[in-house]
Amino acid sequence: MNRILIIGLGSIGQRHVNALLELGETEIAALRTNKGQKKVGPELEQKVLSFHIEEEALGWEPTHMIISNPTSLHIHYIKLAEKHNIKYFVEKPVCENLSETEEISAMSEKKLKNGIVGYQLRFHGVFLFIKECIDSHKYGDIVTARMHVGQYLPFWHPYEDYRKGYYAQKSLGGGALKTLSHELDLARFLFGKINSIFSKVEKLSKLEIDVDDVCDLIVQTDDCKRLTIHINFLDPQIVRTGTVYFDKGVMQYDFMKGVIHFSDYTTKETKEVYNTNEGINAQYIRQMQHFVMHDESSLSCKITEGIEAMKFIEACELSNHQNKTICLD
Repeated sequence: MNRILIIGLGSIGQRHVNALLELGETEIAALRTNKGQKKVGPELEQKVLSFHIEEEALGWEPTHMIISNPTSLHIHYIKLAEKHNIKYFVEKPVCENLSETEEISAMSEKKLKNGIVGYQLRFHGVFLFIKECIDSHKYGDIVTARMHVGQYLPFWHPYEDYRKGYYAQKSLGGGALKTLSHELDLARFLFGKINSIFSKVEKLSKLEIDVDDVCDLIVQTDDCKRLTIHINFLDPQIVRTGTVYFDKGVMQYDFMKGVIHFSDYTTKETKEVYNTNEGINAQYIRQMQHFVMHDESSLSCKITEGIEAMKFIEACELSNHQNKTICLD
């Protein structure tokens, strides 16, 4: 029987609990500090055992651990999970800085198989369809591509003061680049190994935060000579869109609508080639299913891949600081 311990029961932690309940998991507990502003409803309270002391939570002998607390605290619980040989799932990004990724990389390869990273967009039909088209060369080779993700920070969690969230504070590992880093993982997942990056990662708005809120990246990968990625904390409506230019035409996706269109250069026609009405929770459920069933398929983001995403983030910050293109090994 699985015993799943959630570290932090904020909004994302509660989403994971609901996904686990959908999968029929019943042995679920949470290590809680009660510092979060996201309240837990009475129905969920009844289904989740609460611990407030780390030793007591470990004494419950969990088989799995979900690390969904602030980024700055991830490394502690990754080490704890590794020490007790607990399968673990850590929210993105894996950790706060490159020195911490080096600590994780120093762990044995066998131990690193215990963990996966929470880049759940890999499990959504929109991106699975795009990947299938790329891998099959259905529309020819990729010429160039662009991705856009944004959301106005004060609208993000209406129940809390945006200035107090981890995503708004440098000391907690916040910032648009790290918090909205799904596109960085998707860049590798869809377009191959990252070879070089030039970026601007800055705080441009008047939001009361001490982290970046607008990021623009120019990336070269194995399969895409020029990929541009725009990330911000400013779009009033959630935006997650993109365009992939192939030899045979142009594919445009809108993640929030679950729709993909393709404009054919030969026929000059634009057609809807994919449409899904799957709810936002479907990707979380699929991800949790892979996690609790120990599915080691290529869909799950392995810890080693999460470390690569962290190196990508560090390279973006370095490029911005030095105002030059950074080449990755």
